[in-house]
Amino acid sequence: MMDSSKFKSFIARHRLRFGLGTSLVGTFLYVFSLLTFAKVWEETFKFYNIPTILIYIGMPISYVAICWLIGYIYDTKGFWEEENSHSNKNLNPEFFVLCESMERVDKKLDKLKEELDAIGQKK
Repeated sequence: MMDSSKFKSFIARHRLRFGLGTSLVGTFLYVFSLLTFAKVWEETFKFYNIPTILIYIGMPISYVAICWLIGYIYDTKGFWEEENSHSNKNLNPEFFVLCESMERVDKKLDKLKEELDAIGQKK
């Protein structure tokens, strides 16, 4: 039988895979729904002299471009970092404790290095 930590790791790994998969499938389904929308309203587009090929190619490309642009802005303006910081601080406190411990170790190592440099200069 699986112990608790292996079971948790197993569940976490497969939930992450499921989330990534549903995200991609959702994107494809949304593009498919855009194409369905274009087909349903094809006569209206023809009435306004909008080329059908433009609709079938332009709508999915526009959707992907807009999603990418939103993701780019989300990344460059720091929303992503803020979200991860909040997640690490509040939802994963062990990570926050680990970071604080690493900072303390780093400070101790810097202090030790300075002491060793001072000893080396005395000789």
